Amino acid sequence: MDTARQAGPVEPRSPAGAQPGQGKNLVMPTKAERNLLLAVIAGVFLAATALGQSMTQGILSPPASVRPPYLENVGIEQHLDGQVPADLAFVDDTGRAVKLGDYFGTKPLILNLVYYNCTMLCGEALAGLSASMKVIKFDVGGQFDVITVSFNPRETPDLAAAKKK
Repeated sequence: MDTARQAGPVEPRSPAGAQPGQGKNLVMPTKAERNLLLAVIAGVFLAATALGQSMTQGILSPPASVRPPYLENVGIEQHLDGQVPADLAFVDDTGRAVKLGDYFGTKPLILNLVYYNCTMLCGEALAGLSASMKVIKFDVGGQFDVITVSFNPRETPDLAAAKKK
């Protein structure tokens, strides 16, 4: 037994048991009418979602101007055209105490500030810097130097040495 159906135009039909001239004939909407109906349904859905978000603590809350309590004392302070002090003290990847000025020389210096154990943007910053250095015509150590510093005091020189590789 063949159960496949032939595709073709849909004929409007009267409801079952209706006599000619009784009830309403069903008419298939045009493509433009279907698209308009879908657009109205999508608009109602989006409006209802937005209304629900505004009435509850949804995924869009809190507003960007409100900081979570654990970030109250965190901020960015810009010093445009300022210089990084050369006497800033650090520990290098061998565990030796150094000053940032120890790395200043006659070449330009890229200072890359990251967390080494970061699952978000820091890894992207490290990968992006590494990829960028591969496509430029200058050589690290030749025409410029790169210093990557973790600003997480809990990260160790061993971790810095591992990331350097």
